Amino acid sequence: MLYFCSMNEDEYYFTDSHTHLYAGQFDSDRAEVVQRCLDNRVRKLVLPNEDYLSIAPLRSMLSYYKGMCYGAMGLHPTSVNDGYKHEMELIGEELFNGGVGYVAVGEIGMDLYWDTTYMDFQKTVLREQFAWSLLLKLPVIIHSRNSESVVLDILDESGFQDVRGIFHCWSGTIDETIRAMRHENFYFGVGGICTYKNSKIPSFFEFLDLNRVVLETDSPYLPPVPYRGQRNESSYIPLIANKLSEITGVSVATVADITNENAKRIFGI
Repeated sequence: MLYFCSMNEDEYYFTDSHTHLYAGQFDSDRAEVVQRCLDNRVRKLVLPNEDYLSIAPLRSMLSYYKGMCYGAMGLHPTSVNDGYKHEMELIGEELFNGGVGYVAVGEIGMDLYWDTTYMDFQKTVLREQFAWSLLLKLPVIIHSRNSESVVLDILDESGFQDVRGIFHCWSGTIDETIRAMRHENFYFGVGGICTYKNSKIPSFFEFLDLNRVVLETDSPYLPPVPYRGQRNESSYIPLIANKLSEITGVSVATVADITNENAKRIFGI
């Protein structure tokens, strides 16, 4: 695959398409973290919601860092439990009437890694949030830990063919990845895991190219090497871009340019 970089090599910047900088882990040094982002050319941040309690700190960041931070609103699958109906009412009210101008429905999806107790509820919530995305013409940000095939099965259901968005922190098998690629309106979020010694992500690039990729940190989780085991932050995006440059054989500036354009195309930012 040949890639073309439209920017001057000295002018490139990065977009973190998935970060939780509103989380409590950053309460003591959030301003410093944001400054480190700017110092490392990370100029756009997309902040997906988790549950009702995270709405207020998320909104605060969107207000304080206008033009840099963009929000997504949804119910995270690990927050789905017996009280999901009330939680969905509150999150739906914020998404439709909050007045913030969210750029995506997220973080949504399935998570069968920790617990399968609420699997059926997770499916119900996912379908409802897919419907929200279609109604509002917004992309989705999909979490699919240990549930890639289940998520793809739901995407293949009648009525959801026009859903578009990002497979966040994708870690499916080769067969699941090929199947996911058939959803041409979806991109793949690549984060710090690609820098891990036993990561299978580099093997995906035998058939996946940068035109289907966005950069992400998922901070404060899943930091890249050499920060593995520590708190992650969005200023580490260049480490992920460097690894993708190594995998694909193109410059870091080209990685930045292509993934920025993909993020613009998805989120309209």
